[in-house]
Amino acid sequence: MRKKIMLPILIISIVIQLLVPVGMIAYGNNAEDDLQKYGKEYKFRIKIYSIYEGKVDYSLSYMAELYQEGKFGVIREDEDGYAVVTETKTTRPEDTNYIRINRETRIKLDEFSVVTGRSYISVNEQSAYLLVKIYKGNFEIVDLYIDGIPAQEWVLQYEPTTEDSVEDLFG
Repeated sequence: MRKKIMLPILIISIVIQLLVPVGMIAYGNNAEDDLQKYGKEYKFRIKIYSIYEGKVDYSLSYMAELYQEGKFGVIREDEDGYAVVTETKTTRPEDTNYIRINRETRIKLDEFSVVTGRSYISVNEQSAYLLVKIYKGNFEIVDLYIDGIPAQEWVLQYEPTTEDSVEDLFG
């Protein structure tokens, strides 16, 4: 009797083990598609400190709430069109425009790279913002703008002042 029951249980457990990764992959692809289709772009104010070996070192201005791990930050636009966290919650919001804060989120929000052979110890920009697309906790960084110009273009045309320390890495 036991042997008759074990075979169907074994088959069911193997099928479940195969379906779980397939379901997770399908869900991940669906979340990415939804982000592209329904996501809203927000401009996050940033302050750029330096550009070193292609990595832009910046901080999010007025966004201390986005560093409260384990919370959901609901995002809205202020009167100037920049993103602000209107509230943080411990449960998933009904709204679709929120970011789930965890270690991976913070790392992803704090990284932006440009292709350049120069490093700037100090960057004197007038304004800078990070363009981020958000939908139901998922987000992607679209681009970084410095003085209204995409960061990659800005780096190529930036003329440092005497106060900026510039190191040409390839010259």
